[in-house]
Amino acid sequence: MDAIIHPGMNKTGTSSIQATLVKVRPEGLIVTDVASGNMSGVMALLFLDQPHEHHSLKSRGLSIEKVQDMRAARFERLDLQTRQGAEKGERAIFTAEFICNAPRNAVERLAQFYRERGYHPRVVAYVRAPVSYMQSAFQQRLKGELNSFSQLHALWPNYMHRFQKLDDVFGRENVTLRFFHPAHLKDGDVCLDFFSEIGASVTSEEVVRKNESLSLEASALLFVQRNLGEGFVRGFDEAPAKNQAFIKALSRIGHGKIRFQRSLVEKIYEQNRQDLDWMEDRLGHAILDLPVDDAPDAIGCVEDLFRIADQHRDALEDLLMAEIRKDGPLERDRLIRNLELLRKLHY
Repeated sequence: MDAIIHPGMNKTGTSSIQATLVKVRPEGLIVTDVASGNMSGVMALLFLDQPHEHHSLKSRGLSIEKVQDMRAARFERLDLQTRQGAEKGERAIFTAEFICNAPRNAVERLAQFYRERGYHPRVVAYVRAPVSYMQSAFQQRLKGELNSFSQLHALWPNYMHRFQKLDDVFGRENVTLRFFHPAHLKDGDVCLDFFSEIGASVTSEEVVRKNESLSLEASALLFVQRNLGEGFVRGFDEAPAKNQAFIKALSRIGHGKIRFQRSLVEKIYEQNRQDLDWMEDRLGHAILDLPVDDAPDAIGCVEDLFRIADQHRDALEDLLMAEIRKDGPLERDRLIRNLELLRKLHY
């Protein structure tokens, strides 16, 4: 029986694949009991040496003892579910963006977990072109704690680091890499392509479409908050959820797309030419996507982001007014919330 390992490289339709899995639950396939379908938190909790140091848990201010208790309980649940599935002859699936960035020993433990339960793990992953990846990764990391434009070189996909360990751990013959581009996907759709690749019956009508990208304008405003405001406030259990709610509200502003100037990304490409050569050889075709001409709103420096944010002060204030006028579940929630907002503006 196969255990399908899906290391969702960021911004390759992973959220849609995961949401569709949860909704459809294809017959004969074990879909774990995670609301979003994303097993990144489980990957960190079960297979890292020190899971309490992972940002998803550390930001919540959890003690080492609490994390260890969570680890034991989660392992028991996954172990039981996997063993029961094996007895029924069901295939398993484990999909997590964190696999790509996890240390090799954590990936080895993931593979061993399924092998010990009678499964043959095989990998299906999608690879995004470098510039489009960097543009998406920039906004994705802004949602976390990125606050420096000078660290753009760190957004390079690092293909060898992400995918070489998969070849080593699972065996290259068990690792399928596909180019995330409409011309290379079934019906131009990554979800349909994935389910076809793993032999699961999912129709286009059943696919859950998710687009978690931030607009250019919202990204610029978030960049200002991360740099000049309090940034990602952390240290309490609901910190990640509160941060997501803030970003969801901000995402209502703007429709532009983040694009970097050619001169900016070309330097980074030149520094990583060998890494791209490795990936193109692994895929069997070219994927470099340097822009030919700069778009009018292309980002070349930090001042560009501050300028765009300044241009959308009114939109931000309109959004604030909409939030202020929202009623809470209780009669006086709105009154109390807004009094506290007014107080925070004064001290």
